[in-house]
Amino acid sequence: RDAVYYHLFLPKIYLKESRIITMPENIYSYFPAYWCLFCSFVLAISDDIIPKLIQALFLVLNIFLIKDIAKALAPDIKPFYGLTAGLIFLTAPTVTKTAGWAYLDTGLTFYCLLSLYGLIKFYDEKENIFYYLSAVAMGFALGMKYSAFLWFICLGLFILEGEGKIGRFFINYLKWALVAFVIASPFYLRNYLVAKNPFFPFFYDMFGSNNLGLEKFDLIMLYFKSYGEGTDFKSLALLPYRIFFESDFAVAKRFDGKISLLFMLAVAGIFRIKRIIKFKSLIYIPVIYALLWFIMSQQIRFLMPVLGLISVISGIYLMKLDKKIANCIVMAAGVLYLYYPLTDFLAVKPYRFFLYKENRPEFLSRNIKIYPVFEYINENLPLNSKIMLLNVGPAGYYIDRAVYQESIFEDYTFTQRLSVSRQELLSFLKKENIGYLLTDEAFLKTYLTPRLSANQAKNFKEFRLNNLLPLYRYGSLVLYEIIST
Repeated sequence: RDAVYYHLFLPKIYLKESRIITMPENIYSYFPAYWCLFCSFVLAISDDIIPKLIQALFLVLNIFLIKDIAKALAPDIKPFYGLTAGLIFLTAPTVTKTAGWAYLDTGLTFYCLLSLYGLIKFYDEKENIFYYLSAVAMGFALGMKYSAFLWFICLGLFILEGEGKIGRFFINYLKWALVAFVIASPFYLRNYLVAKNPFFPFFYDMFGSNNLGLEKFDLIMLYFKSYGEGTDFKSLALLPYRIFFESDFAVAKRFDGKISLLFMLAVAGIFRIKRIIKFKSLIYIPVIYALLWFIMSQQIRFLMPVLGLISVISGIYLMKLDKKIANCIVMAAGVLYLYYPLTDFLAVKPYRFFLYKENRPEFLSRNIKIYPVFEYINENLPLNSKIMLLNVGPAGYYIDRAVYQESIFEDYTFTQRLSVSRQELLSFLKKENIGYLLTDEAFLKTYLTPRLSANQAKNFKEFRLNNLLPLYRYGSLVLYEIIST
């Protein structure tokens, strides 16, 4: 989803425009963009398979980094337990699933964990190179995703413990933060210049924006808050149970992801390893991070950096237990959790493409039900066409024509213009050079039409009768040519 809206779509636009641009209708175009820049370079010389392989490589790097962090915290830990910590991280279905996508979460996790590793080595060995390594890694994380600020805040607690004195803490934390901000600054400076808000679209109350109205801001915040069951005390009390036993993919109320029961090892051992590890703040960081995540947006993949730390804690706890039966249970459970990536592999069947059993269009048609619509557009519409995508979901990356698709709420501007008049909608479409409309008629009938006011419904009916000429139909999706009258 996000790759088609964002991680691959925006690099494709960057290459087409030969510059980094923002798109008012796509809030993701204002997000930190180091990963998008990297994908732009990759797409310029190769195809979209490479970004997915890079994320898989980051997964492997994370496993070994987790092992090294465990070794840095508990020098006498055996390699078996360090690798077991990495295996526990691997058992989270969210981790393995996103590692096969062109998302940025496994890469973000690597840079977050690298920033922690640098600080651990700095306070152990007093070598400045590790301090600056940590700051640079944190800068790349902040330059990839806003959620890295949760990790940035938590590492402040670690630096406070490492320094021991408030005065030294402020000096070294601010110096560390300054290096990180310099690395991440291009995207925040861009947002300030374009939207007057370095954290666009967030912190609207503080900065405002000339690119976003209050009503749409509220809708965007509502979207991010739609994950999980809410932020009340009951939801917080039930959060551990719901994450471990009720979480699921593609269901917002269930956190859109899954983690494994093996992470309960950290819950059991988090306060039992205080005597083993030197830095006690690492015991509290997962709790603080989880609380911030609970308030922000309850998507399990946003937890991946702290899942890496929890995996470290679990590995060290297993070393403390040093019981063969516990080790066997963990290893067996780890193998069982391979069910999730194996199921995905068998469903997608990527080997058919790599073994030349099918070409790219055949592979995409088998895995993306509406891909034939994109093929029709790419083969039949004029090169200078521009299409509004209305409630069709992720699509932009696969369409080789200009598209207008509002991220998150695809029908917002459409319905707002309908509120005024049919002519207002037509004027907007003409201004944006939009000549075609691709929509899901089933979605319109079930979700959009019932929400329209009487005036909107009247204008929409007139618009359909007078201004839409059907060109192509595939299932419930219909491509219309827009006719001005």
